[in-house]
Amino acid sequence: MPPEPAEEIQREAEEADNAEEADATSWVARNKAFRRNAATWSLSNPASRLVILKSCMAVTASLIHRCLQIGSSEWEAEQELKASRGQARSYRILEAASLHDLKDFFAGMFRLLLQPPRGLAREQLNSQILVLLFRMVSRAVCAMHQLLRRARRSYPYKLFTAMTENCYPNDPSCLHDELTAQFKAWFPEFNADASVHMQVLALSIDLEIAAIEARHAASRRLTMSAVQQWVPDMQEVSAIWTYRQVSLREQVLPSQGHATRVAEESDAAKRRKGAGGAWRAFVHERCKGQKLSIGFAKELSSEYKNLPFAEMQRFQRLGVFANLAWRSGFASFGDRERQRGDRSRMLRDVPAGGAGHDLEIAELHDLSLQIHSIRQEAGLQRRKELSAERSERDALARARESAVQSFPVTRSTPYIRNPLPTKTKTEVA
Repeated sequence: MPPEPAEEIQREAEEADNAEEADATSWVARNKAFRRNAATWSLSNPASRLVILKSCMAVTASLIHRCLQIGSSEWEAEQELKASRGQARSYRILEAASLHDLKDFFAGMFRLLLQPPRGLAREQLNSQILVLLFRMVSRAVCAMHQLLRRARRSYPYKLFTAMTENCYPNDPSCLHDELTAQFKAWFPEFNADASVHMQVLALSIDLEIAAIEARHAASRRLTMSAVQQWVPDMQEVSAIWTYRQVSLREQVLPSQGHATRVAEESDAAKRRKGAGGAWRAFVHERCKGQKLSIGFAKELSSEYKNLPFAEMQRFQRLGVFANLAWRSGFASFGDRERQRGDRSRMLRDVPAGGAGHDLEIAELHDLSLQIHSIRQEAGLQRRKELSAERSERDALARARESAVQSFPVTRSTPYIRNPLPTKTKTEVA
């Protein structure tokens, strides 16, 4: 006879309560074991072991920081800026083939064996500590040799050293990988054309996935931090990830979108109206209380552009005084004249804006003109530099697009962003 629904529900509730009590008991026992092990470890005098561990980890951390720096977008932007200025730039795969970072790592590790560790007394350098130091250094050195140095000494890394030596490495063809064999088949001699194609390949090859792993780790942290309160769905995690990528892109290339214009308009509306300047001084003198219409503004603009030099100097001087008056709390050009209906306003004296100030401030006019001319020259020079950089980047992009169709993707290539189609034998012939 099957059990009643009420009895089955009660039995499941009791089993759940028993499971929770068992889990709570296991967690209590586990926490007690953790505390007991921590107390035992702290009584074993671990200071000397921690000093040795820190010394080895410092050398390894410097290598990791160097690799992350080369793999960052800031490093690539710095190299592109050097290329746009006509300076010699480097590439990630060329840095890997040069082995400069690994040489510094091995030198730092071997230095730990030859010098006493810092922060460790001489009487603490017993045989156990020295053996521990040798084990840590040997494991780190062997791991880096097996994982990085052996790969970077061989092809296709070694192929790209031709960009600095202006010739191919003198190695037998049996040591070449598929990419090296195909490249040397297309370019038997290392010339200018081969150098351009090799630069395109160096730009296309990626060696590290730290940025991808960082994005994945951010999603995992978001999911793990929300487990205690709520469980996020895939749409929310995807939306947050997309928002972060757009934010990173906006930091590198800020756009002048709708939101920026709205913010600028709202900030401009909050600003205090009125100031000086040559144009405002010219309009104030020419208008004389008239309403500034579109046609009248065009006439004033045409007249302002054709002003002689002496008149322009006079209006600039009036603009400087108006700025000083406005900053002191007065009206830029004094109170405006009213219509004929306001007799009481017209009968009284109207003090000029900024009246009572020392006339010595007129000396600031020449200084402001000099600063204005310096800013114009600096802006013109900066625009020329940006134009040169943009033209260099466009030329490099065109060369990359034209050359990226020349080589096939091979298995030995670490990772190539743009697939390279393989040409047929007829096309090669």
